[in-house]
Amino acid sequence: RIAFPMSETLRDRMTRYEEVTDSTLMRRMYTVIRVDGRAFSTYTRRFARPVDTKFMSAMDEVALRLCAGISGAKIAYVQSDEVSVIVTDFDTQDTQPWFGGRVQKMCSVAASMATVAFNSKVREEDRIAEFDARVFQVPSLTEVGNYLVFRQGDARRNSTSSIAQARFSHAALHGKNGDQMAEMLRELRSEEHTSEL
Repeated sequence: RIAFPMSETLRDRMTRYEEVTDSTLMRRMYTVIRVDGRAFSTYTRRFARPVDTKFMSAMDEVALRLCAGISGAKIAYVQSDEVSVIVTDFDTQDTQPWFGGRVQKMCSVAASMATVAFNSKVREEDRIAEFDARVFQVPSLTEVGNYLVFRQGDARRNSTSSIAQARFSHAALHGKNGDQMAEMLRELRSEEHTSEL
C-alpha cells in the first residue's frame, strides 16, 4: 500500500504519476523529429515497384504538413516511408520550443500530423496508414549534417534493394548484400545498353 501526504489531492497524485515520464528537451539545441510509417513493408505491398508516384507524393505531403505545423522547423528530408524534420528554438532570444520541448507531446502530435497528411493523399478502402515518431537532439550544425548524410546512406541502401527486388527474382538475390545487388544492377544495365546498340 502506497502512503501519500494527507494534504495531497487525487488530482495532485495523478499529475505526479504523469510527470514521471514527461521528459523535456534541452533548450537551444538542434532537434530532430523523425516520423516513420508503421509496418509499411506490409502496407505498401500493393504499390507499384520500385517507385510509386502516388506514394512519393503522399510522403512529400507529410513533409510539407510537418514543416507547416512544427514551430521552428527548418528543413525536412524524405526517404522511403520516413520524414526527418530539423527544428530549432533559437531564432531569437524569445523563441520558444514546440510544445515547450515536451517529448511525448511532440512525438504524438508529429505522428498524428503525418498519419492525417498521408491518408488524405492515399485512400485505401480497407487500410489506414499509421506513423510513429521519435524526437532527439544533436549538439551542433555539423552533427545535423552528419545525421542527414546518415539518412541519405540509408536511402541509398533501400533504393538499391528496392530496384534489385523489382529486377531480379528472390532466389537470385538470396544472400546478397547491398554492394552485390548494386553490382548486379550495373551488369544488367550494361547488358541492356549493349543490346540497344
